[in-house]
Amino acid sequence: MEKTENKTDLIMGDEFERALVDAANLKKENLTSVKSRNKDNYARFYDIMLMSRNDIQQILDKKRKDRTDSDVELVKSFKKETSQSYRQICSLLSPEELDDGELTKIQKLVQKIAPIVKLMEYIGHYEIEDEFKKYGITFDYEKLGDSENVFENEEIESSIKEVFERGKDLRGETEKNNDEIKTVIFETVVPHELQFEKNSNPTGIKSSDFCKLVDLKTKILMAQSDEAKEKVDEKANDMAGQCEFDSARSKLLQQKLINLQGEISFEQDV
Repeated sequence: MEKTENKTDLIMGDEFERALVDAANLKKENLTSVKSRNKDNYARFYDIMLMSRNDIQQILDKKRKDRTDSDVELVKSFKKETSQSYRQICSLLSPEELDDGELTKIQKLVQKIAPIVKLMEYIGHYEIEDEFKKYGITFDYEKLGDSENVFENEEIESSIKEVFERGKDLRGETEKNNDEIKTVIFETVVPHELQFEKNSNPTGIKSSDFCKLVDLKTKILMAQSDEAKEKVDEKANDMAGQCEFDSARSKLLQQKLINLQGEISFEQDV
């Protein structure tokens, strides 16, 4: 195992400090100049989008005290939608470094939605298309029954509908059980002294930690063969090792954070 004192010397050393300062200067650039220019750019986009919404402009022309709850919600929704559109489109248009055969963000997006739209239509559900229609977008596509002969069969159609109805019920059952694990069992069965609480018990375990242990315990209960048991043992060792590494990293970072706090105090005194 590597010597902790060597790492401590390194994290307190000049080389790490130079890396920290270089990175902080770049981050500062993001939080000042780049952020300011992006804010101005978004404001331009927002103003253009606002021009297309007379209903929103009319609400904004009212005094705040005269706006109804529905007015407030409509403006809030418009601002959220506009902000999301700006961020997501900028992300989709950003250059991507792709390996051979890797899909672009746009291709992944379409690949996710296209098969779902077709299957939803096939089983008589148009919720996705109805939502798109609210934005003036309609779909023109080859239906499953037109593209594959097997889907023309009424028994196949009935079977697929049953499959998804059953799948919906099973998913609901799974989510109900998971919710009971994270809330009911964790909050009422796990000793309160073990539960994380930001102020009173910061070293306690969180529900997410409990769920990881539950996953491992489940694998132990389900392990039948020697091979399966060996895999569970490896998983337990990996988790234990990860906790040890996390603890070591936390201690290392804690030392540097204490050092940075000293810098803040020094600057304040000066």
